[in-house]
Amino acid sequence: MKNRYYLYPLLCCCLLAGEGVLAQIPHLSPPGLVQQTVGNTTVTITYERPQARGRKVFGGLVPWGKPWRTGAGQCTTISFSQPVKVGGQSVSAGKYALVTIPGPEEWLVILNADTTLYSAKDHDAGRDVVRFRVRPGQAGRFYEAASFDIDLAGENAIVYFSWTNTQFSFPITTTTEGEAMAYIDQLLADPINPEVDYTYPAEFLFYARKDLNKALALTERQLAAREESWAYNLRRMIFEYLGHKDLALAEVRKAIAYRKAHPLDEQNQAWALEEWGRHLARLQED
Repeated sequence: MKNRYYLYPLLCCCLLAGEGVLAQIPHLSPPGLVQQTVGNTTVTITYERPQARGRKVFGGLVPWGKPWRTGAGQCTTISFSQPVKVGGQSVSAGKYALVTIPGPEEWLVILNADTTLYSAKDHDAGRDVVRFRVRPGQAGRFYEAASFDIDLAGENAIVYFSWTNTQFSFPITTTTEGEAMAYIDQLLADPINPEVDYTYPAEFLFYARKDLNKALALTERQLAAREESWAYNLRRMIFEYLGHKDLALAEVRKAIAYRKAHPLDEQNQAWALEEWGRHLARLQED
């Protein structure tokens, strides 16, 4: 009986040592997280990343024509902080399971309301929120691990899924443009407010190449409310883009006059006048 009491502490030590060893073994499909601000929306994809390990993946490890959790372990999820369109279909803000049904020529992409799925075998089609089809293509390189990526396209995005030599993608369209344009229209309708920065929305319109007349109107409001060098520079860029180099040249001259009347510290003043001088010389040559 006494031997039992001596063996018990030894057994505990062995078990604890075993746990320590197990703690050092890496996860075969480590967790992955991709999060991106897209316009006014935060898009988050959470998934576990299986690796090919020399196996045939599509049409083998991942069979054709059957629901797949688009990863390993817990189901892959995608969430949106604002309402969006995914694959051209409206989706409310929230979190969804991202299930796919792979095929040699076409994949079905599904957003499902049940985010507790461990395996896609429990997928309930009755809880699908959207379903749309995509055509897979060749990835630009070999992906050992399943990978999601969110690429920006202005105020919208494209989600890419890549594994081995296969890749598919789908678009996410946010409400950013409509909200931004409504805000800009309100800025132009309201009385000029010296506390408002009108150059920021004007810059948004310019780089999006949208309604440049409104962009010019916003810069006019900025100069009326609070004269600044950047408003002149933005007007120069807009006029140059529109092909009105004479008007662009006039803005450069106004900017130089403004800078001389409102000098910066010695170093920055010299830099600013040199920069404007380059624009002046370039436009006068043309």
